[in-house]
Amino acid sequence: MVEAILVLIFAGAAVMFYSYYNARVALPPPHSGCYGKRERLLSDTEAQVLQALEAEYGNERRVLPKVNARDVVAVKPTPDQPLMEAAEERVRHEQFDFVLCGKDAFDVSCAVRCRSGERKGQVHDPDRFLAEVCEHLELPLARIRTDQPITQARVKARVDEAFREVQERAEARRAKQAARASKASKTASGGAATGGGTAKAPAAKAPAAQGTGGDSPAAAAPASGDAGGGAKPDKAGDKAPGAAPAAPGKAATASAAPASNTASSSATPPSGPAGSSGTGA
Repeated sequence: MVEAILVLIFAGAAVMFYSYYNARVALPPPHSGCYGKRERLLSDTEAQVLQALEAEYGNERRVLPKVNARDVVAVKPTPDQPLMEAAEERVRHEQFDFVLCGKDAFDVSCAVRCRSGERKGQVHDPDRFLAEVCEHLELPLARIRTDQPITQARVKARVDEAFREVQERAEARRAKQAARASKASKTASGGAATGGGTAKAPAAKAPAAQGTGGDSPAAAAPASGDAGGGAKPDKAGDKAPGAAPAAPGKAATASAAPASNTASSSATPPSGPAGSSGTGA
């Protein structure tokens, strides 16, 4: 029983999927009654915006209404085929209300998007999507609110604001690139200076090494002491430099003592013979 229910569920899902796929792929015939003629190409508000654009920019540019986004935004070829197909499908369903282009070259200079208010809660907001695409392409996008009175001054202000935003973003990007390049050059020059200072360090220590070789008197004294003594000096020898000033005093005392003894011994002999004569006597 359970298996039969599962089979019926899968069969119903397959039929629904096939019907949905066939409805998207198969095109309805022209005489199916699905098609009709629109009474007007532009609404009253859109007509007012077109008149304002033509009055302000008609002498310099052409104003084209109802331009599909696919005609303005090109999808670049990419190895990721599903991604490219999804991007084409996304752009195909969006459009710009008006496009300003050159009279002869028909190069797009600004796109205009009309909206009645802020759209919140939409998963795929067309206004936000087109705004991000135009920002990435550096294409001015003027957003005109149709729930407010349409005047030539307001339309011109929105178009000029779109051009100014693109220019400010370009200047900010150039300033950031210049700051990054300046920082890189400072880092490179600092690294070169550090490398030069490290290379000169051994040359700065060369005089000390030369003095250690024997030119310095302070270093020559221990060397001569080692060469003359041959043996390692004891603790008393280690204190010789500190006791050297007192050595002459002790030597004088020592020399004075033998001199006094010599003097006394020289004075004693006269009494010696007398004593000896006395003893002999």
